[in-house]
Amino acid sequence: MRPIILAAALLLTGAAPALAAQTAAAPARPATVAQPTPAEKQEAQDREVVQKAMLAFSRGPLDPATVTALQQVIAHAPAAWPLVQKVPDGQTIVRLNGGSMTDTLSALLTAAGSPEAREGKGVAVAFNTYGVAALMLGSRGVSLGQPQEALTWLERGLAFQPDNLMLVTEKGMALALQRRFAEALAFYDAQPPQDPLARPVDPNGPARLLRARGYCLIELGRLDEAEAAYKASLELEPDHGGAKNELAYIRDARAGKPPQQPGQLMTGEEAKTYPAK
Repeated sequence: MRPIILAAALLLTGAAPALAAQTAAAPARPATVAQPTPAEKQEAQDREVVQKAMLAFSRGPLDPATVTALQQVIAHAPAAWPLVQKVPDGQTIVRLNGGSMTDTLSALLTAAGSPEAREGKGVAVAFNTYGVAALMLGSRGVSLGQPQEALTWLERGLAFQPDNLMLVTEKGMALALQRRFAEALAFYDAQPPQDPLARPVDPNGPARLLRARGYCLIELGRLDEAEAAYKASLELEPDHGGAKNELAYIRDARAGKPPQQPGQLMTGEEAKTYPAK
């Protein structure tokens, strides 16, 4: 059986209990600035919309009004909203997708060892308002089997946040649903190395990218390369059930055994715990 293992935005549902803490972790503003700028005011309003949508998403499919609200948030996105951003006052902002207090602490500890911190410059953790909005809309399109709708929002998100591996792998999933495997693989292979400061944002992103590559390589008949990709992913994220099942599929394919069932769409958490053969 070959499960499709992404729909990455569903990984965010576990973050809902920590949203209040993430709001509190917004970057500190310099003491000399008395009032927020118009852009900061807009982002604060958009952040509230996205966090409410995340809470709703944790309970079930998004209703049309929430979808429209997220689309309006994307319309407010700046031209650049990277996961790791140096701002003019020398501070570095690390934007988290939600996550737990452990994720926040991990981000802060990672940042504490960064060159910016060693140079005495501040590093702050903030909520990834616009990246999460694009991811939720894109993942919704994938889960509904509407890859072109998904691509509309994922490509919009990647335009302002190209370093977001969740957006990257979700776009590849949308391409895979259209059976554009070679294009998805080329897109994955074009990704630059991840910024160390971004790792707490999506710690399993590199492993997920390897699994996504492996999926496309199988579909392209490049089994040896696919096997290597899945084995490398298990070094980063051991005991991932989906990766182990894909390795079993490769063994069966080499032995001439047909798959037991057709492929299916699975969320990231479902794939992780999928019982390995």
